[in-house]
Amino acid sequence: MSRFFNYESETWKQKTAIFLVSQMFSIFGSSIVSYAIIWHITLETSSAKVMTLSIITSFLPQIFISLFAGVWADRYNRKVIIMLSDTMSALASLFLAIFLARGSYSLGMIFLVNAIRSIGTGIQLPAVSAILPQLVPEDKLTRVNGINSSLTSVLLIASPAAGGALLGTMGFAAALYVDVFT
Repeated sequence: MSRFFNYESETWKQKTAIFLVSQMFSIFGSSIVSYAIIWHITLETSSAKVMTLSIITSFLPQIFISLFAGVWADRYNRKVIIMLSDTMSALASLFLAIFLARGSYSLGMIFLVNAIRSIGTGIQLPAVSAILPQLVPEDKLTRVNGINSSLTSVLLIASPAAGGALLGTMGFAAALYVDVFT
């Protein structure tokens, strides 16, 4: 497998930093929207059953697809996989935002969009992890993986509050556009 960058130079640090920052931005935006959707459904329906379905459609497809996504990341172009999965998630959010603006959306549509976005995340995260060895020299990989894991954990912890705050201040449609822009 060919390497993306020359490890001999110090540019790997800059390229890795740019990659990680961009991925953290994207993952944080997608996670905020996932929680904004859950919060929206909770506030609109006040139903534990509906909220449970929302949570299941937000996370179960991601868990299932990630079992296969690691293999795909090993077999296919990781950059393309990352871009396509992130684009798929953003387009699903845009689709829902358009229907929301037209006043013609339903809970079923929200669940479908949740599942599509969850699949996108389940494909993207293993591909991001698999691309790091191509960017980082082997002797620095453990440290960079630790930084990546720590940043991802912090962002995922902050996402529920950020999603709720965004939903409360800007509304549901604006929250959906966060995924499109990130």
